[in-house]
Amino acid sequence: MLIRCFFGDYPESMKRNVGSRLPSFTPYEAKLVKGSWDFFGVNHYLTLDIKDNQESLTIQQRDFDLDMAVLQIGQRSLRAARDTSVNNTSRVKLLEGLHRRIT
Repeated sequence: MLIRCFFGDYPESMKRNVGSRLPSFTPYEAKLVKGSWDFFGVNHYLTLDIKDNQESLTIQQRDFDLDMAVLQIGQRSLRAARDTSVNNTSRVKLLEGLHRRIT
């Protein structure tokens, strides 16, 4: 839905992949929401490698994951990535120092 606030409409690929399951706006509603945001923030938790999977679009009963038409790869390394971020002592020290300064 966020992309509608930027551009007033969905990308053609999204319309093609998701079809009638996408919420639709009237032209007036699209004009109303286009550029209506004051702030855009990103809270990033995870990065995944992906590759094209157009075959998923041939399945009749699709969900959010299949509509993306991608295969997620490299999931075995996710646990290792999480574990190393927890053990990042220099980052922990930096955050502790920042916390002491603002409290």
